[in-house]
Amino acid sequence: MTSTTFTQPATNKPAPSGPAVAGAAFDRLVSKLDGVRQRGDGRAVARCPAHDDRNPSLSVTRIEGQVLLHCFAGCDAADVVAALSLSLRDLYDDSAGAAYRYDDGRMVHRGLDLSDIPRKTFKQSGNTKGGALYRLERVTAAVAAGQVVVVVEGEKDVHAVESLGYTATSNAMGAGKAHKADWTPLRGATVAIVADRDEPGIKHAEQVRDILAGLGCTVTVWQAKTGKDISDHIAAGHGLPDLVTVEPDELDKPETPTRRLKLTPASTIKPRPVRWLWETADGEGRLPTGSLTLAVGRAGVGKSQFAAWLTARITTGNLPGVLWQAPRSVIYSASEDSWEMTIVPRLMAAGANLDRVFRIDVTDDEEAHARLTLPSDISLLEHAINDHQVGLVVCDPLLSLIDGGLNDYRAREVRQALEPLGTMADKTTTKATILGLAHFTKASGSDPLNLVSGSAAFGQIIRGALAFAKEDRDDDQDETEQFQQPGNGQGVKYVMSTIKNSVGREDLPSLEYSIEPYSIDTPEGESKVSRLEFVGTSKRSVKDIISEFPARPKNTTDRDEAKEFLRDLLDGRDVPVKDIKKEAQDAGHTWMTIRRAADDLGARKVKRGKPGEDGQHWVWTLTPEGAHEDAEDAHTRTGEHLRGSVSTFGSQGSQGSGVRDSRSLAPLGAPLACRACGEPLDPVHADTGTHPTCDPSAYPN
Repeated sequence: MTSTTFTQPATNKPAPSGPAVAGAAFDRLVSKLDGVRQRGDGRAVARCPAHDDRNPSLSVTRIEGQVLLHCFAGCDAADVVAALSLSLRDLYDDSAGAAYRYDDGRMVHRGLDLSDIPRKTFKQSGNTKGGALYRLERVTAAVAAGQVVVVVEGEKDVHAVESLGYTATSNAMGAGKAHKADWTPLRGATVAIVADRDEPGIKHAEQVRDILAGLGCTVTVWQAKTGKDISDHIAAGHGLPDLVTVEPDELDKPETPTRRLKLTPASTIKPRPVRWLWETADGEGRLPTGSLTLAVGRAGVGKSQFAAWLTARITTGNLPGVLWQAPRSVIYSASEDSWEMTIVPRLMAAGANLDRVFRIDVTDDEEAHARLTLPSDISLLEHAINDHQVGLVVCDPLLSLIDGGLNDYRAREVRQALEPLGTMADKTTTKATILGLAHFTKASGSDPLNLVSGSAAFGQIIRGALAFAKEDRDDDQDETEQFQQPGNGQGVKYVMSTIKNSVGREDLPSLEYSIEPYSIDTPEGESKVSRLEFVGTSKRSVKDIISEFPARPKNTTDRDEAKEFLRDLLDGRDVPVKDIKKEAQDAGHTWMTIRRAADDLGARKVKRGKPGEDGQHWVWTLTPEGAHEDAEDAHTRTGEHLRGSVSTFGSQGSQGSGVRDSRSLAPLGAPLACRACGEPLDPVHADTGTHPTCDPSAYPN
């Protein structure tokens, strides 16, 4: 097949025209979006209003008569416009729809019905018996000039291609009607057919290809790289050179059925009772066996400590339920945490039998840094569960295990990864429970399942879910009384509630718990960690607590939220930088914003461990002053520090002549941070801004 080069002069781009104001829909949409960045004439990206979007993921493209929307997180156009209090009609310059005029007098109109659902057929008027191609005059000129003509399936697609500066055409009435059009103006031309990604689209491309081959045309067939058609492809920011080539044998290959239906009589299915991994004192179940379950909450509420608590009771046989006095093993997937400094000490503090806890690694001869991936490793995981008598698999966090090629905001792709996981759990010989840790978004609302980060499919696939939240302190007590209470995490109260139980009661009593500091002895000295302790039932549920979460004020910045996050995470304790990065990423904060927020709060950055040993690591901590000061105080204190600053190389008293970027200046007593990895710099590399081994381009801001 002869290749096609998509090169056209810029003058080939037609000027928008029509009865409505050109670009009205584009201007209307852009004016209502946040975080807008213009990408040339008629193109912009912005934060998608239909999901918790921290980095702009919504593409807006103007074409003649309307706009194209594409959310890279998978949100539908209907959800996007609804979030802006608009309707699908607002995607058109003229709310009545788009009008397409053919050179032979045919008029085609596409609009929306009263329920805002796009009509599947066109309304036609004028010369409806004519056979002229759409944009015939432009097509004739392009053929005469020896330019490529792009054949697509409909008029909207023609306008999308024209927005890139190319000549495009289609026959009237779309797929299946190629034989009614007059294709002779394309005789001898170079033509690129873009086939829709469905059966009618493929058949239509075959018909057009055969017709044009008889006219002596040089023909290639392509498909969109993203989405179903060329409009989806362009809306996603692709150009024509990004199209995917379709070979002739792929078009003509007959489809072989790979899916079949199997009917099973209910009478042949053996019923069985629900078994509970964790039961209440009166026999009601909190977590079912053989199921996919979630532990969900915002950062810093003890989800990981709960996973360690549950692991300890399963490995020692001390959890009320089917495994009472019957210890089982636990597979623990938490590759983002340090096993030596975080996970093992936390399990020791919880009282786990470490001989029964297994870190899971993946060995792949073709991939040096392979990790457990869903759904591809489900079969391997099933064998490991059966071989080691595993009762629980902890996935911390669950999102980190989903294949990178799948979008966790698209329900279909989430189901593709997680439905087989739940099915596998029920097939294991031990009926293992899968516990996935997940985060709440920063949105407000009263339904905890609706706040789970990612697609709503997470809440639909699971059989059980526990939610965790931090309770506000009692307003009847003063602050001194709160922090003088024995135990209970220095006066901080936490609540755990059942928010989904597909096979049991959801109205189980909520439990109150605390997160207590705990020290353990290691061969290299004392290690300070924390552990979860349940202290009784709670009158309030997680639903009660999150319904009081305030919506983000309009004047709140990302840095303000990052400072609040750091106050909660660092207040009164040392936290390794690696753990801060993980928690920040899970909570939706960029590392650049976290670093600047830490500077505002005066976070201290200190190296722990013995020099030259592998255990050395950087930790951040927050002084009581930094934990409670506001942004203005932080900037004032930072400014005072700069006025009496040490010199470039850290010697007291000298003024130093070097000029540094103010973003790299750290608070008093704290080393400068590397602009690549975020960890402190030694004085020798202070002026360079990065460690000599760091690549700034590898660390997104």
